[in-house]
Amino acid sequence: MNREERLYRKLDKLLGGIEKFCSNPEAYAKFQSSGYMDLNIDNQTWKVGKELLEQGVVRISMAHNSVQNGDLMADPDMEINFSTSTKQAFAVSFQNDYIGVYTPAEKTINDKLCYDLDMIQSMNSFLEMWLQNIEVQGFERTE
Repeated sequence: MNREERLYRKLDKLLGGIEKFCSNPEAYAKFQSSGYMDLNIDNQTWKVGKELLEQGVVRISMAHNSVQNGDLMADPDMEINFSTSTKQAFAVSFQNDYIGVYTPAEKTINDKLCYDLDMIQSMNSFLEMWLQNIEVQGFERTE
């Protein structure tokens, strides 16, 4: 099993089913663990283009959130695409508000969606570690 398949399985388990979660356009899940920032997951499938949606690609955003000086801050926030046909997941953006970083791995060139594959591999490596930490830290779904 490759990394993208492992990511799909871990996130599918965390959400109680990716396809079910993403079938509701307003789907939201909150997870908590004492001593850690809340973990929030939102359905972002509406951001996926028609062509990808027709190929069975859905999207979530996943973020640890806290408030600083009245502003909602993410540390980190990632957008993740899922291919429901191949059962694989891959990160398409990374953001950390505390250090002012936003890194997209997808962009449109001449009306065609393109991916930075090296960036995706780097983000997927981070995502795999993050999911392992979430599991070890005992996050439980509260909403």
